[in-house]
Amino acid sequence: MLKLIDLILEEANPDAPEGGGGGGLPIAPSSEPVEAPPVDEPVAAEPTPTEPTPVAEPVAPAAAPLSADSIAEAFARQQQQNQPVAPVTPPTQDQINEATRRWKPAANFMSQLMGGEDGNDLAAQQSALDGMQDGLATHILTIANQLIEQRLGAVNEQLAPLQEYVASATGQKTEETFFTSFPALKEHRDTAVLVAQSMGGQQFTDAKSKMQAIASATEAVIKRANPNFTLTATQPTKTPQTSTMPATQIPGGQGGAGGSPATNALQSAQQRAVSALR
Repeated sequence: MLKLIDLILEEANPDAPEGGGGGGLPIAPSSEPVEAPPVDEPVAAEPTPTEPTPVAEPVAPAAAPLSADSIAEAFARQQQQNQPVAPVTPPTQDQINEATRRWKPAANFMSQLMGGEDGNDLAAQQSALDGMQDGLATHILTIANQLIEQRLGAVNEQLAPLQEYVASATGQKTEETFFTSFPALKEHRDTAVLVAQSMGGQQFTDAKSKMQAIASATEAVIKRANPNFTLTATQPTKTPQTSTMPATQIPGGQGGAGGSPATNALQSAQQRAVSALR
């Protein structure tokens, strides 16, 4: 029985040594490497999802209350935008020709230019050439004048602030020269201005003669209230100073009510003198 078992084992494992003891099953060593069991790699823990931090939405500032003027202005602006724009009609050729005085040849121009019926009328040819020359010259000069006017208008708009400044500076310089020449009138500037306005329509040869005439007329006005006043005084004579009176009250205007008798008398004398100068 044991031999039968050994025989079966030898057929199943021919490489095994004979006479294995102990009745155990001999196992031949294997030449193939034995793979170690796979080791599970540590898996990184997934981050715990966090909720986003809520961001406060910006709050728009409260609108300022609209005033009645701003509402009216916005309404008027909206009304202007809603108004239909009037279509611009371009001028016709006839209107352009009339505005530019374009030369229009006579009906018999070509006949005259060709020398009349026989072609030998030199006088007719000369007349046609003269008419064409005058017509073309008038047409060109008209266009040139219109262009010049447009350019001058644009230049005047640009120079308007400068002209206003020059006029103001000139007026200040003239007034300074006047009161430097007649220092006694410095305290009577209002009266001198009124007298100068009343003499605005008069013609003078030069600025010096005009200043002298204004000073003399102002002296006459002041002397009606202060007979001792003179232009040649070294020190200005102290007289009651009148208030500034608008030009619309001269002449014929009434002085301010409630003033002192001396002030009212001086104002009345000024008005009478200005009326007499006119």
